[in-house]
Amino acid sequence: MALIDDLKSAKNLWENGTLFTKIGIVLSTFLASGSIASLSNIVFAWKGFILDGINVYKAWVILPMQQSANHFGLHIDNSESHFLILTALFMAAIYRKVWVTSETGMRIISGSSMLMTLGFLVFLTGNSNEAQKNDVMFYIYLVICLIYPLLRKFNSLEKVAYYLPIGSGVAITLLAGAVNSGLSR
Repeated sequence: MALIDDLKSAKNLWENGTLFTKIGIVLSTFLASGSIASLSNIVFAWKGFILDGINVYKAWVILPMQQSANHFGLHIDNSESHFLILTALFMAAIYRKVWVTSETGMRIISGSSMLMTLGFLVFLTGNSNEAQKNDVMFYIYLVICLIYPLLRKFNSLEKVAYYLPIGSGVAITLLAGAVNSGLSR
């Protein structure tokens, strides 16, 4: 509990310190809070970058996915598209972990079963009605998928193998948005 120890030592220093020590503590606390004050500028600078990534994600991933589904007679709305993409990312993450830690036979079986499961999910999602939709379940699913390596006690290599496809997907989308925005200026 390093934070608790730091707070105790700061309290002790304040109680036993001289006037100059107290002035130094107040001044350093004020100067350290300056980074918090500039947080709004940092958020504003990143807002455009993240917004460009989201727009590219919608235009290059969501829209073509929905159009492809319509060709097969499936109706997939935005939340269902996000669910399917998230599922595909987490399946890729799990398969990456299997690829790193398993034999060839298990790789083939896992990959085939994951592709069939994803196809079945697309079919079910495209044929669902309004009564079957629940956005809360989407967020619960997201949290479970993100903490899955912690629940299963993955080692460091397995965690990297699991989170790499997820982080790569997010990073590529944000970079594509930045490039798209830069080219359109």
